[in-house]
Amino acid sequence: MAALAACGSLAFLRSAAWAEEAATGKMQMQGLELLKIFFAGGTGCCLSHAAAIPFDVVKTRLQSNPLRYSHSGSGQPLGIRAAGMQIVHEEGIWTLLHGLGPTCVGYAVQGAVKFGLWEVFKVIFGFNSATGCGKVLVLVAAAFVAEIFASVLLCPFERLRIRLVVDPDFSMPKLSETLHKDGFCKTLYGKGLKSMLIKQCAYTIAKLTVFTLISDSLKYHKTFARMAVTLIASLSAGLVAGIASQPGDTLMTCMSTDSGLRNACPVDLKTGAPPGTLQMALALGWEGLFTGWQVRLIHVEIIVVTQLFIYDAIKKAVGL
Repeated sequence: MAALAACGSLAFLRSAAWAEEAATGKMQMQGLELLKIFFAGGTGCCLSHAAAIPFDVVKTRLQSNPLRYSHSGSGQPLGIRAAGMQIVHEEGIWTLLHGLGPTCVGYAVQGAVKFGLWEVFKVIFGFNSATGCGKVLVLVAAAFVAEIFASVLLCPFERLRIRLVVDPDFSMPKLSETLHKDGFCKTLYGKGLKSMLIKQCAYTIAKLTVFTLISDSLKYHKTFARMAVTLIASLSAGLVAGIASQPGDTLMTCMSTDSGLRNACPVDLKTGAPPGTLQMALALGWEGLFTGWQVRLIHVEIIVVTQLFIYDAIKKAVGL
């Protein structure tokens, strides 16, 4: 609430300048630019997440059932390659593409809203006139508010993806039955929205803030071409974003397997329902929250680098 209040205060301070721009006709151009940004963000997120689907499947399986994907002797978790080979051997290679549909649609919507609103809130909060720590604060606030809207739209798709990956028997007819029985909100949101916000807000704030700060610091150096700047900035952003959002990602996996799949969660849920988000985090501990972090870091780096390259390339192509 405090963060939202701070963002609201920043928006109020910028409202007069925004209104002046609208009165002089500048907002018409900004509206066209915004549509281009929506397109660039949606395309980048859709394609980058689709490209990383096999890593996402392996990561989700490692998080949801670490005992199944562990060495028989030592009990240590399998590596990326070994876990992937086990999945292919037991269920076939097409299993690595489970959840492709919800991923493409969900992240196309989420990416368009996230990048579009991020650019809007950067203007509202006064990024161009901010200096020093003020720029960092504006970037963080803009990413935070934009991701709240984007996560609300993404959550149902992400929960569906996790269910498809973790439960081989889950299907659209079963989803329809669950919707009829439990209702829209419980089925598509359940207790997953809190963990989704923890994961996605940390991820987006780290990704967009680090990328922007590094890009802005390097783009004036003539020794760096635009592609080189994008590569360096996106690699750094992916590393920070992957680490920052790992706990929320594990919580999201657990909280999204809360009906008939509770035994697959790395927490022993003795009651009929999973605990709350805080209780789940405390029960997992730091080691549990970072289950599968190696494969997810590769997964996030693929997503972030691909996404930001596509985003930057489309912006350049449409004259932004």
